[in-house]
Amino acid sequence: MSEMLLRCPSCQKEVNLSEEVNLDILNTITHKSCEPQSSIKDSGTLEEMIDKYPFFESILHPLADEPLEEEQSK
Repeated sequence: MSEMLLRCPSCQKEVNLSEEVNLDILNTITHKSCEPQSSIKDSGTLEEMIDKYPFFESILHPLADEPLEEEQSK
């Protein structure tokens, strides 16, 4: 299983879970110190944003929406 990296579109550097970030109205994550690409909707650590907004679950775990192997065999 490969690790998924999230990069800030402004500076192209990796965003870590403990870093302060902004979430804009297009649901784009940027470092708090970087220029946001549109109006800011929320801010906090990346981990807080992932916990707060359910759409991150399907992005960070793309197989989460697929049925379990047991369910497929029914």
